[in-house]
Amino acid sequence: MIPGNLIVLFILMNVIVIILLVLYYYLERADIKENLAADAPEQKEPIAADVIIDQKVEGLCIKYITINIDKIQIRRIFNKNRPTFRKMTRKENYFLSHGEFEERIVINRYNVLEDGYTTYLLALKYNIKTIKVIKYMMY
Repeated sequence: MIPGNLIVLFILMNVIVIILLVLYYYLERADIKENLAADAPEQKEPIAADVIIDQKVEGLCIKYITINIDKIQIRRIFNKNRPTFRKMTRKENYFLSHGEFEERIVINRYNVLEDGYTTYLLALKYNIKTIKVIKYMMY
């Protein structure tokens, strides 16, 4: 039997990890926009499955990789709680007008989806075979 305090601690730790990943993503995006505004030379697109970012923080490793969408595993909770039509339409319109997804998919070390289910569904709808994801591992 697992004590209640350990469960609360584990949930709190996961929430902190997700917050860190979201902050990291937005800071990275802001940095990219600054570089483009300053007419920085464009970098070549990496080969699929190459690690773009390999950031290590104490107890946490964050990688930004390209993965085959078929390798992403979906938890039952995502299949039970489908996103609303309004949310899917908004995200789809963003994708069609900008040519990129509004948010990244976040997976854990076992390729299980943690965040970005609407992005995953849109990638399936538009038959996208590989997608850039944020992969985190706790050690």
